[in-house]
Amino acid sequence: MKKLMFILMAVGLAFFYSCQSDGPIAGNDDSPDVEAIKTLLSDSADVNFDALDEESESNIDNDGPSSALDKEIVRTRFVRIRRHPVERTVEVTKETDSTATAYVKTTFEGILKIKKAVLTDSSLNIEWYDKPIRHTVERYVHLKKFFDNADAPHRGWRVVGISLQNGFSKQPGVQIVELVIKPENQDSVVITDPLEFFQDGINLFTFPRYTKVHLRVKVKNTTPNPIVYPEGTEATETVLLHFGRNPRFARAHFGRAWFTYVGKDNAGNNVYSGTWTVMQIPGLHHAVVDVIDNGTILEKSVEDYPYVSATWGSLYRVTRF
Repeated sequence: MKKLMFILMAVGLAFFYSCQSDGPIAGNDDSPDVEAIKTLLSDSADVNFDALDEESESNIDNDGPSSALDKEIVRTRFVRIRRHPVERTVEVTKETDSTATAYVKTTFEGILKIKKAVLTDSSLNIEWYDKPIRHTVERYVHLKKFFDNADAPHRGWRVVGISLQNGFSKQPGVQIVELVIKPENQDSVVITDPLEFFQDGINLFTFPRYTKVHLRVKVKNTTPNPIVYPEGTEATETVLLHFGRNPRFARAHFGRAWFTYVGKDNAGNNVYSGTWTVMQIPGLHHAVVDVIDNGTILEKSVEDYPYVSATWGSLYRVTRF
């Protein structure tokens, strides 16, 4: 009997240690490796850059190609202005001694400043109003330990993959269902889940300057009182691309490209298309697909039409040729 118990205990311990070595290693706040990873990510402008748009009232009309107002038309421009500090958390899970995944989540509050212009036959009326916002962005980061050296920078940890950034307002109502990216002279890329679409140094979106990029976005709207605009369409949200966002270059070319409603897909989702010409200086930049409910920007009432938005963000590389 004692011999049998000894054998069972030995098997149990072997199974326990095999599970410990093969399974994820939960990151402890006081673990030197976890602390090194958190420091690495907090110092990374590529990982932590979470600005959605130009964040300044002076840039509210900083568009890409912008058409003039026609008669009897409404045009809105808006910008998010954040309060600081933001709420940021980093959760680290070590899969092995040399690989890890981090979940980075940032939530900020502030105001959405809206400029609404209405042109009639007799006058141009401009109205300004603000709405409180609370917006969260999240992404996953894959890391690898290249040097097993406690004295190496960040203990040898490096970023080897980064997901797209998923963003959403506190108030739900709009959802990006699919994004199709088709740069000229390149294959199309279809994305249905930003947190599962990872990029590294090889497959990072890369565009030579002056590349024309075609985008198509599918959107689902579940707000209780959707507002259709422009008239003659079934569009219930406004869709645009913020591009050229870069914390390193204060004078980098940035702006917005507005999408056009093109119809519905078989599932009833609204479909929008847009074109963007890459004009930024060579280097890494950020782009954000921004979907915002029409009621948020067309109606002044905060109670009936609160801030409702969904965003997907990505790094991209610009080359000289």
